[in-house]
Amino acid sequence: MNCQFCGSHLKPNTDKCPQCGAAQGSNASIPPPSPYYAEAIPSTPPVVEMPEVPAPPKPESAPVVPQVIKPPEPIKLDRSMLALIALIIGIAGVPAALLTAGCSSIMNMVGIFLAWMGLRSERRGMAIAALVLNIGSILVVIILYVLFAGLLTYGITSGN
Repeated sequence: MNCQFCGSHLKPNTDKCPQCGAAQGSNASIPPPSPYYAEAIPSTPPVVEMPEVPAPPKPESAPVVPQVIKPPEPIKLDRSMLALIALIIGIAGVPAALLTAGCSSIMNMVGIFLAWMGLRSERRGMAIAALVLNIGSILVVIILYVLFAGLLTYGITSGN
């Protein structure tokens, strides 16, 4: 049998190691350090000298060129779509003026406004055509109101 701590040879049924003095068995604690073991710990760490390695050469830096910062382009409002919508309202406004005189005038006023906004677009001719159609539809509504008022005034609608 050998000592659990120092590994020296023990006689069978020995409670203490004669070499290190450590108790043997399952309830053995760690023994104090052996008087035979003496390690000299230096007070300061040893100085390790490294051989000097030359630093790699630095690459030449490119010359600094100032960048020209361009301001963002202003947001361009594309009003050509307004001219197209006004033209569609103007085309739909002509039959609407004949069928429903009161309702179409509001629609045609919106069409006039959109056509006026579309005059500054690439589709200026379309905006002018939309203006003509929308104003013409409103004039048709006014003429229908005047005719209907005249018919009521002269009593034509009463069957006389």
